[in-house]
This record gives sequence, C-alpha cells and structure tokens, in this order.
Amino acid sequence: MLFLKALIYTVIIELALIRLVGIKDKKVYLFALIANVISNPALNFTLSKTIDKVGDYGFYYIVFCEFIVVLFEYLFLKFTLKEFKLPFFKLSFLMNAVSFLIGLIIMEI
Repeated sequence: MLFLKALIYTVIIELALIRLVGIKDKKVYLFALIANVISNPALNFTLSKTIDKVGDYGFYYIVFCEFIVVLFEYLFLKFTLKEFKLPFFKLSFLMNAVSFLIGLIIMEI
C-alpha cells in the first residue's frame, strides 16, 4: 500500500510540473505516467530491500538511485517522444528533484 501511495503522489507532482512548464500535449503526460509506473515501484522496491545495507551512506545511495531514475525517464521520454523537441533531461531532472524533495518533506511531517 505504501508503494502505491508513493506512486500516486509522484505522478500527481510530476504531471503537475509538466503542466507548470507549459507542456500541453497529452502524449507527453501519458508517457511520463508510463515512465513513472515503471520507475517508481522499481525504485521503492529496490530501496526497501537494500537501504539497510548501505549504513551511513543511505542518503547518497538514495540520491544515486534517484539519478538512475532520472536517466531512465529521460531516455524513455526521449526515445518514445522523438517528434517532440523538448529538453527531456531537464524535464526529468526537475520532475524527480521536486518529487524527491516533496517526499522528504512529507516523510518529516
């Protein structure tokens, strides 16, 4: 249930960011949603099984894993939305950075 909640929050935040940067094409939203449905559960499952093994380096490990997600989503969007000339790396980085930071805030509340 926790993974589903994390996915829902992430999707809401990241799709809202796509809108905030002015992208209106529904195809971009669809493929961003698909990318998140793939990457978010994989990330959260991986972290749940491995975070206790990295000790004091947990935060750095999470940041590293998030960067892998940024790369995956960037490549996924770039190759599935070839007809769009969008800065997909910047978009992926922004979406994941904001959802990561909001996630940290939610965890503290």
